[in-house]
Amino acid sequence: MSGNFTVISKSKSVAIPFSDGSHRRLYCMESPESWFEDFGEAKLVKGKAQVKLEREFRGVIETDSYHVFVTPYGKSNGLCVSSRNRNGFVVEELNAGKSGVRFSYRIVGKRRDLEAKRFAKVTLPKLSDRSSSRTLRKTGPSKMKGKHKR
Repeated sequence: MSGNFTVISKSKSVAIPFSDGSHRRLYCMESPESWFEDFGEAKLVKGKAQVKLEREFRGVIETDSYHVFVTPYGKSNGLCVSSRNRNGFVVEELNAGKSGVRFSYRIVGKRRDLEAKRFAKVTLPKLSDRSSSRTLRKTGPSKMKGKHKR
């Protein structure tokens, strides 16, 4: 398949196999803009870590402004991203800390290959009332909105 894919008023998901032999639904996250994300782990050395973006990831995101979220895996004085550039970022411990705590990071960057207008308006195709109501009846919304089914 080639081109854009738009889902109208429904969710996007994937069915993955579980250890009990069943398939379970996992849903896609949605955003008003087109982003790619990556994850990893690193360790501070004397309170500081230089993290390089993978070359392949740098090639698909806008490297002039991306977001980095860090979570320490141990006690620390707190962590911050003290600098970012097109090649990577620096994480430092707050209050001149010198620990060697491990941490995870999540990087989110806008796609380089397309310009996606924020909250772009979409013209929906004309659907007959009959086909529209049949679709809603077959795959209609859950009666338990906002609650987890177990």
